[in-house]
Amino acid sequence: MRPGEIPQEFITCVSDDGTKVDLSVQGLTAVPDWVGNLTALTRLDLGGNQLTAVPESVGNLTALTTLDLGGNQLTAVPESVGNL
Repeated sequence: MRPGEIPQEFITCVSDDGTKVDLSVQGLTAVPDWVGNLTALTRLDLGGNQLTAVPESVGNLTALTTLDLGGNQLTAVPESVGNL
């Protein structure tokens, strides 16, 4: 794992029912593609990090009702996010 990436041990940031992940203000610089496999998520908070992009796989999170990307340095958002 490189500095600024989400460790797979991020389980402490997941709600008890597994539908919410709060990774806000963690100094993250990247989001791994595997986050798109968390299809039960209803809330994903990545706000306040140092992200410049999010993976196309975020579009697989069709149960999402809240996606917080505020406070990052995004230069573009994948087209797949429009499917949410």
